Amino acid sequence: MSASASIQENEELEERKVVNTLCLVCKDKGVANFNNVFSCAACKSFFTRTLRESKRIKDSVCKYQWDCFDQEEPPKSRRCAPCRLKKCLDVGMFLSSRIEEALNLRGLALNQVIVILSKKDYRIQNKLLTHYSVQDPTLDQVLSNADCARLTPVKITAHEWAYLDVYSRIVSYLEFDFINFLDYKDKKILFTYNSMRMLLLGGAMRTVREKRAMLMTPNGENVYPEVVYQLFGGCQRVLMEICCELSGKLIELQVTYEEYLFLMNIFFLNPSISEQLSDNAKATLADFQEKFSYHLLLYCQHTYQQHAPSRFANLLSLMTVVDRISSRLQCVSMLFQAMVPTFPFKKLVADTFVNIGTLPPPLQADEVPVPVQQEFFKEAMQNIKSVNDLKMEQMEY
Repeated sequence: MSASASIQENEELEERKVVNTLCLVCKDKGVANFNNVFSCAACKSFFTRTLRESKRIKDSVCKYQWDCFDQEEPPKSRRCAPCRLKKCLDVGMFLSSRIEEALNLRGLALNQVIVILSKKDYRIQNKLLTHYSVQDPTLDQVLSNADCARLTPVKITAHEWAYLDVYSRIVSYLEFDFINFLDYKDKKILFTYNSMRMLLLGGAMRTVREKRAMLMTPNGENVYPEVVYQLFGGCQRVLMEICCELSGKLIELQVTYEEYLFLMNIFFLNPSISEQLSDNAKATLADFQEKFSYHLLLYCQHTYQQHAPSRFANLLSLMTVVDRISSRLQCVSMLFQAMVPTFPFKKLVADTFVNIGTLPPPLQADEVPVPVQQEFFKEAMQNIKSVNDLKMEQMEY
């Protein structure tokens, strides 16, 4: 190697060392990798504080030409907050929540992941037992402002419980930073298709933990109004299956609370839930679904040793049961609305339970419930006709 080549190589090495010691945002002395980018502590704090707290900075614009970081050296360049935020995003900074940081450790923080998920679930269950909201927001309003409903302590009915469960779970998932980075359309599709599934799985697990025979509200009331049993008459078998089948499967498999926490997120982050999801959303959901799946498998390995693979497969098979029960519950909701069109459905419940656009993916061809569902529709429609005939006779009388 010639002397000139050696000198040039040494200069390039020294230049790389200098670059690696500078903050990629403000070019001041860097400290470590923060938010996926090598930066100084000041820029790390600014980025975290701005995205989590300061709407004013996020919505403001540069007073000059958006070139403050090109014209000035630190720390003067830090004076323009909009340019600083833009620079943070341009170099690849993103905000990681605690759960995302723990998941990225690939199993080294398994207990931490379980603790974070259990705390989030505890907050949801506590709200279901002690609070309610007199507001009636739509799904669009909740996604635009997670604080749009004020929660107040009051005893609730079955329908109000369903509304509060859906609202609480949406707000809980919006705490995940990777969910907030999805486009609005993708978030709406995700919650539209999945809210009913999450309510069913969460309710079934609570049923098991409370040692009840069937799904009930947190305060022990029936999940269906009495008018539902009267109107559906001979279709009550399907109503009972909705209340009992999933919890029965959890009991059969002896699903632990930790396994339930992982399954809740694995099922929710399903990238194949709708073809309308963007490619970016599908990739993001698939990435985090894989991370939760990895941690569930790790938990199975720690708990069941050589039986971990079969245990893992049995747990994932619950997704088929959740989809089947979700499909039936939506049939009940839609038919009930047809029979009692004046029933005051909460808007959020209507957006995630009743609207036809929320129908889940079709069941697999080898599954039995399809003819059962067709029979259910036939009986239900006959029931509607008999109820209407009875009303007409009373009017004529």
